Amino acid sequence: MGFPLAPGIGQFETVASDILAAPFFTSEFCEYLINEMNIAGPHPLLPDQSRNCLLHQTREGKQLCIEYANAVKQYVEPAIKTFWTTAATDEADPETRLTYGNVPIPFVKKISKVDSDLSTAIALHNDHSLFSMLVRLNSSYEGSETTYPRQDFRLNECPVGHLALMPGSVTHPHFVSELISGTKYTLVGRLTIIAPRSDRFDDINQYFSSTTFGP
Repeated sequence: MGFPLAPGIGQFETVASDILAAPFFTSEFCEYLINEMNIAGPHPLLPDQSRNCLLHQTREGKQLCIEYANAVKQYVEPAIKTFWTTAATDEADPETRLTYGNVPIPFVKKISKVDSDLSTAIALHNDHSLFSMLVRLNSSYEGSETTYPRQDFRLNECPVGHLALMPGSVTHPHFVSELISGTKYTLVGRLTIIAPRSDRFDDINQYFSSTTFGP
């Protein structure tokens, strides 16, 4: 299918304190990703009682990861520079200099009452990333609001397919409220993992430049 760009991609607006949002995925591509995640499963149960599908695990995973990283560089990076740095107006700043070190492979997180072993809520926490990017992939569920209490922002205020962009650590703790019904799918992207770890999925370019990449 490839990575279709949503109309208006990159046209970020402030939706809360230090949170931007803009179109990113088409609704058709959101449905495609949900289907691909379910085809690629079952996925391991994580400590927070959720299941994630890394984008490279889908059937077109390599192509989608590379196109995703290119879209982040082309459409998300300018917003970061404009809203959070002086680089956008600094003539001495090279255009090739990025505000982040790498783009980890994004993943789709599933929250559901259908699978009895899955958690239906996620406790308050901070992400270990320089920036976080969340995309609602569906709306056919009730409850399960991803909430940023300090910013008084809930992800369900964004339309399906829109990308919400914010600093990942320290200032933006968030939680997911109890799922009431349905199944929720969210794509979670990050820019530069802050907490040191040896995870080969933390850099798309490095991962696919290796001849030994795999699931």
